[in-house]
Amino acid sequence: MQKSKFNELNNEQLAYLAGFLEGDGCFLVQIVKGAQYKYKHTIRVSIVFYQKKDKHWYFIQLKNLIGMGSIRLRKDGMLEYSITGLNPTKKFLGMIFPYLILKKRLAILIFRIIDGLNDVKNEVDFLEVCKLVDKVADHTYSRKRKNTSSIVRDSLSLPVETEK
Repeated sequence: MQKSKFNELNNEQLAYLAGFLEGDGCFLVQIVKGAQYKYKHTIRVSIVFYQKKDKHWYFIQLKNLIGMGSIRLRKDGMLEYSITGLNPTKKFLGMIFPYLILKKRLAILIFRIIDGLNDVKNEVDFLEVCKLVDKVADHTYSRKRKNTSSIVRDSLSLPVETEK
């Protein structure tokens, strides 16, 4: 496993990565269903960059520069370079945050999700974080989203709210 090189990046490199993320990247926040998870779901947070497959060499250089993440060739001929996980995403996002312009508000929402997940103590807390994930989908081009906060709510043993 490669050692993270985040702390070795200079301001010019961080500004470049922020611009690349804003142009050819995204924040991917997913509610993932699974019986093995405490609340029958978990939340996966990633930063993903995209390029055509002929730029594979470029993603290898980028991965070497950053020191973490994985590269995947999709069936449609596109490459994805992703940094996944709460801590790696938060650290990377924290370092490029001052250089973000277009996705700064979305980045703040991602920080709220990560911090919220670290503070989850019960089903109600988890559901509140899932509602934040729904807000991310409102800001992105989410297409095939199946798992939402309402799906999570229906799977949990929360008391039913009634009208007064």
